[in-house]
Amino acid sequence: MFVFPNAPIGLGGGSQAWWMIEHMISLFQTALPSGNLSPIVKYIPGGFQDSSDKLMATITRIVERYNLEYTQLVIGGFSQGAIISTDVVLRLFPENAGALAIFSGILMCSDIWREGLEKKQGLKIIQSHGSQDMVLPFMLGNELKKLFESSDVDYSFVQFQGDHSIPPEVYPQYYSLLD
Repeated sequence: MFVFPNAPIGLGGGSQAWWMIEHMISLFQTALPSGNLSPIVKYIPGGFQDSSDKLMATITRIVERYNLEYTQLVIGGFSQGAIISTDVVLRLFPENAGALAIFSGILMCSDIWREGLEKKQGLKIIQSHGSQDMVLPFMLGNELKKLFESSDVDYSFVQFQGDHSIPPEVYPQYYSLLD
């Protein structure tokens, strides 16, 4: 079974978001040129935790309705969806997910996620990020990579020459999570 929840914030024109990004853009504009990534990696956007709670409620309903275990679930997303999925698995899941798939995600909420990782030994995680990503710059994806590499998870990283996308070369690793 595959479930693809929609982000709760309508932006018009069929676009949706998990949180509004205006403040995040201004953080990027000041932090990235200086190389001081701390304001970004510690950032918790307004509405972020509410959206995480809504996604967790959806997941809980699915688990209960279909009599599943959290360990049977592969949770993942792209861009904001990757970030919100990471938050849900590390902060809200009562146990490990089966796996976490992060496509063009970055480190945010670093203190909370670091604490959550301490309880997720053995969690399978794949992350991919394009080295030419101009939406969520590679250096921020690399900060997330460092967090995972410093923890006790089953982690793999796919760096690719490309932009803000999901490349075909990550598909085999993603498919392996579904076995």
